[in-house]
Amino acid sequence: MQMLEFVESVRKSLLDENYEAALFIALSLPDICGKLETPEERNGPRAKRWFKDNLKDKYFADNLYETFLANFPEQLDKMPQYLIDDLKTKKPLVSFDHESYWALRNAFLHEASDSTKLQKIQLTHSSAHMNMFNGVLQLSVINLSNDICDAVVKWVERMKDNNDVCQRINSRAKIKNEMLGGAIRFG
Repeated sequence: MQMLEFVESVRKSLLDENYEAALFIALSLPDICGKLETPEERNGPRAKRWFKDNLKDKYFADNLYETFLANFPEQLDKMPQYLIDDLKTKKPLVSFDHESYWALRNAFLHEASDSTKLQKIQLTHSSAHMNMFNGVLQLSVINLSNDICDAVVKWVERMKDNNDVCQRINSRAKIKNEMLGGAIRFG
C-alpha cells in the first residue's frame, strides 16, 4: 500500500542521519492515518486517538508489565512470576501520552520547537529513550520515529480488508514525473 512510502521515507532519513526530516514525517503519520481511517473526525482528536490506539502500550501503558511486554518481551521470559505480578501493580515512571504527542507534533511542525505547553522535551539521536531528567523528557528521534513507523506498518496490515480506508489510501497525493497516463513527462 502506498502509505508505506512514508515509512520508507522516515527510515531512509534516519539512515541518512537527517533526523529532522524523519521526525517531521513521523509526527505527521498518526494524523494522516487517522484521517484515512476516520475522515469525518477533526485532526487533533483523530491524531491523538490514532496515537493512543496504536502506541499506548509502548509510550503510556497502564502498568509496567504492559510496558515490558511492548518494549522488552524477552526480559519477561526470564523473569520469575512474582516479579511479573509486581510489575502489573506498578505505574510506569515515564510516559509520553497522546496529549504529549500532539503537543510535540504541533511545537515541532509549526515552530521547530521541542518545548510544549505540557512539558519540555529533549530530542536526541542516541539509543537512550524515554528518560526523565529534572522534569525534562528525553526522547530518541530514532526510537520514536521507528516506533511510529512500526505502528503504521501494523495499522496498514489491519486496514488491508477495509475497502473504504484502502480507497482513501490509494487516492492520496502522489509525487510523480508524468501526467495523463504517461503521455506527458517532466524531467
